[in-house]
Amino acid sequence: MNVFMIICHKNPIQVERLIHVCKTKFTDVILHVDANMNLDDFSNLKSSINRCVKKFGGGVYLTDSRLHGELDDRSLIDITMELLIKAKQVEKLENKKYQYFALLSGQDYLIKPITWIEGELERSYPEPFIDCTPYDRENWLYYKFKKNHKVIAFNRWISNSLKKGVIRSGFRICAMVFEAMLPIVKKTAYHSLKREKIELYGGSAWWILPDIVIDYVISEISRKKSYIDTILNEVNTPEEVFFQIMAMRSSLKSMVKVNPSNQREQNCKTWAYFSDKGKPFRGHPYIFTEGEFEKIRENECWIARKFDLLEDSKIFDMIDDYILYK
Repeated sequence: MNVFMIICHKNPIQVERLIHVCKTKFTDVILHVDANMNLDDFSNLKSSINRCVKKFGGGVYLTDSRLHGELDDRSLIDITMELLIKAKQVEKLENKKYQYFALLSGQDYLIKPITWIEGELERSYPEPFIDCTPYDRENWLYYKFKKNHKVIAFNRWISNSLKKGVIRSGFRICAMVFEAMLPIVKKTAYHSLKREKIELYGGSAWWILPDIVIDYVISEISRKKSYIDTILNEVNTPEEVFFQIMAMRSSLKSMVKVNPSNQREQNCKTWAYFSDKGKPFRGHPYIFTEGEFEKIRENECWIARKFDLLEDSKIFDMIDDYILYK
């Protein structure tokens, strides 16, 4: 069996649709609902889950705790751990054993039939499917490990809260001075991790990992290793480095397909629509619409993101009719 773990923060009806295309007798679904999600929406979502449970005879679960997730800090790792804890509880209570654990966003959608994905996972076990690029002074990971995440958050606050002018310029200068002085009193995450001989990697936050890697992650966190705290608390966007580092410290390190250090394209089973002809890279994925359907059908990935039922519902019907249920 496998388990799909979904991080949900909006659009409960869309999440229900995602559950329907993921759930089979060989694949369970565990859902984390963001703590900031409207309680009325949450109530509707629970009804949706109940419908799924009734339809599939079980195999759909909610995490016991609800956290609020934010980009760039450890909250998304904490949410993922809540999902993993729930998965382990289900294994124990229901005498199940998951081979693969897949992390999805509530705005993802399958672009390959779930039965086909299950077959590929059975054939590939225990290969980890994770986008993994080694740190290099010349690549994008330099920014993540060498820049202090508090300085990044401060600069983001300046950009979002202050209008252009003398005051904003003054705050920018303060941020530059703060960043220049900070290494004198506090080591960067890079220096702290290298001192502990931790090899640095990064990549997409979305992955499909085998039980062997997941068990290693849970074990390392339970042992309260100091390097874990450094990654979670000091690295900018830890969700894009933590599981890569852990996979490369596990017994399956040799099975991870490591990207060249200068590669920017993601190499995982989730296709994030970051750029295209006439659509420049902007740091966040574009929303898929029906105009991208042929590209979706031709793409080799198993999952795509991101979708929004409120912006374009027809793309879901097209994927269902011509890919998932053809």
